[in-house]
Amino acid sequence: SEMCIRDRFRYKYPHLTVGALASSAVINAIEDYWQYDDQLYTSTSRSGAQCPTDIRAINSFIEEALLKSDESAAEMKKSFNCDSLTNDEFLSYIGDIYAGFIQYGQRAALCDMIKKGGKDIVSKVDTVRQWALKNQDADDYSIASLANTTYDPNKSSRQWTYQTCTEFGWFQVASKYPDRAMRSLNVSLELSRDICRQVFGYWAVPNTDLENVRFGGIQQKSFNIVFTNGGEDPWQWASLLKTDNPKLHAFPVGCNGCAHCVDLYLSLIHI
Repeated sequence: SEMCIRDRFRYKYPHLTVGALASSAVINAIEDYWQYDDQLYTSTSRSGAQCPTDIRAINSFIEEALLKSDESAAEMKKSFNCDSLTNDEFLSYIGDIYAGFIQYGQRAALCDMIKKGGKDIVSKVDTVRQWALKNQDADDYSIASLANTTYDPNKSSRQWTYQTCTEFGWFQVASKYPDRAMRSLNVSLELSRDICRQVFGYWAVPNTDLENVRFGGIQQKSFNIVFTNGGEDPWQWASLLKTDNPKLHAFPVGCNGCAHCVDLYLSLIHI
């Protein structure tokens, strides 16, 4: 992200800069980034226990349809306009529906949408489906699409995937605590590694230890950097949340709906 680049530029070229604001800067490379999904559970729980419970129930309903039969799986994917996706690709697609809301401070909107969608599980699934059909592109989750090297200025999923596969990791897998997982347990580290291999080749493996040595990770010896992180942001666990270094400053932002880069949008937040 841009804020991560600010931190790294400051770290590598302190003689060219005075300081940096690293808002929601993900500076710690983590391959098995289960904390992202776990934070989705914590954040949605702020709207009440029913919200994460409903999301997990929706996931279970969809996954059961995928497992029931080939016909049932095809019907479920077609209803989301995701005919081209494999079952695992589709499960990744489903998990990111909720993540997008929460990452950008719309947790309350997500929970309200599901709550108002109906009391039975079929209605709740349809509510999520209708939102996804209008707002989420299935191509971003297709290995065939990610492997396509034709330049498209309107798409960046391949570029992001390349960075995660070769440098940073940050694979958004299911929480290591199954009863808190907000996406299918099939969305695993092995699945992420397999996607990297299929898209870029067997050499595409993130060396997160090397990456953190190169740029310092959360142990960097830089100075004059202010780190800010929203309390509901699932990316905060790859940032600097506290420090004993008097030349670095870490500030959590704990308002309602505070998520990714929230301090840059405070005028939009009701504190």
